[in-house]
Amino acid sequence: MFSETMSLQNNGKFQADLKRNGKQNGSVGVPHFKAASLFSGIGGFDLGFEKAGFEITFQCEINEFCRNILKEHWPEIPCHENIKELRAIDIPQSDVWSGGFPCQDVSLARMGHRPGLKGKRTTSIRIV
Repeated sequence: MFSETMSLQNNGKFQADLKRNGKQNGSVGVPHFKAASLFSGIGGFDLGFEKAGFEITFQCEINEFCRNILKEHWPEIPCHENIKELRAIDIPQSDVWSGGFPCQDVSLARMGHRPGLKGKRTTSIRIV
């Protein structure tokens, strides 16, 4: 059972009181949600989700360098290498699936020719 109530505080800010199944993650008023991370990179989204009170359940990243960094910071979290071989059943139960868009084919940081949205990496987002 999920409920959300909003109340206006004296200072004019809204405070959300979120509760989910009566489980809290230790922070007052912060629900215990789980997030799976696709196209994880070095875990930027994962860090943000953790700071918001989420538990990271799964990561998927093809780049070996990035996977090594993920393993350093999340040694107990399963990390799948290739999203093209990943099945939904392989991902643990999670409230949110997040993904960093594979941007190498379109990034302005890359000098020279860029394949754009038809590039090898960018088209992998269609798999999800």
